[in-house]
Amino acid sequence: MAKPAHLHEQLDRSEEVKGSSDRSFGITFAVVGAIFALWPLLDGEAPRWWLLAIVAALLAISLTVPHILRPLNRIWLKIGLLLNKVVSPIVLGVIFFLVLTPMGFLMRLGGKDPLRLRFEKGAPTYWILREPPGPAPKSMTRQF
Repeated sequence: MAKPAHLHEQLDRSEEVKGSSDRSFGITFAVVGAIFALWPLLDGEAPRWWLLAIVAALLAISLTVPHILRPLNRIWLKIGLLLNKVVSPIVLGVIFFLVLTPMGFLMRLGGKDPLRLRFEKGAPTYWILREPPGPAPKSMTRQF
């Protein structure tokens, strides 16, 4: 997609997402599975032996022939991308409407205007004078 001439930003997000390697995918799932398998030990119960067997097989596959896990790794990546498209806008919307919007209303009720957006009828300028003044203009000759 070509960038329109009037925009300075590239707004398309067509970058390809790379998944993890098949080996690291298998090892990660083996570690998480081992945690779930051993969790009952905290309560003095027996571990989940069936899950430990699956974890051992997964770890062996991950270390010897990780390419067998490629289909599962790709499915996991697609599930993650789908969750990203659904959950991210919801979470950002909740944060905006339940945190930022009420905070803005409270600030307006308190008379705060941190962006100085309020119209001042008698103001000669909206420039903010800097005290002490910034660097001399002659010091800005080689900025780039």
